Amino acid sequence: MGVVLFILWLIFSGKLTLEIVLFGIFLSAALSLFCWKFLGYTFRGEMVFLRLFPQILWYGVVLIKEVVKANLVMISCIVSPKYEMEPVLVLVQTSLKSDLAKTTLANSITLTPGTITAELSDEGLLVHCLDKEFAKGMDESIFVKLLSRMENTAQIRKEPAKGSKEPQRASKEPVKDSKEPKRTSKEPVKDCKEPAKGSKSPAKKGKKPKGKR
Repeated sequence: MGVVLFILWLIFSGKLTLEIVLFGIFLSAALSLFCWKFLGYTFRGEMVFLRLFPQILWYGVVLIKEVVKANLVMISCIVSPKYEMEPVLVLVQTSLKSDLAKTTLANSITLTPGTITAELSDEGLLVHCLDKEFAKGMDESIFVKLLSRMENTAQIRKEPAKGSKEPQRASKEPVKDSKEPKRTSKEPVKDCKEPAKGSKSPAKKGKKPKGKR
């Protein structure tokens, strides 16, 4: 993140001097520390973003392509006098899990001419289509496939970190079992006091005949 901020600083500065470079390094480092501490950015998250960066670029290319195709379809529908549109509301249910992926899909549908996302909920996306033909295949569109692939890539990156904690929890179990022999070791201590109490009885009985004599 700091490298990206530094590059943007150099681009927007328009000049390349020692003062601008040093000041840009300072600002980039300060903003990076602020984002890591207060906005939840982590080094692992940046690595996942770099891993997804080629797929994000390809998603942008596909989005532009679909927008151009939808514009051509809308122009043909408007120009054709015999074509009658039938607007419909469709509930699109997807297998996307993250809120970011669902929001990206909703915005992509809205940017595509002829369709607009009216509502986003846990049940799915409520999409308004200018014609019922536009709603066909929306559940398995190219947007859904690309976003699902990016979700799988991000989950594969996070799985080793979650699995590494399991052996640490298992290592604590034998510590609890080691305390059990300490409790059983106190039992013979109670038994060893019994003969001490019994040893006083013959001493008392021995004093009584002396007093009587």
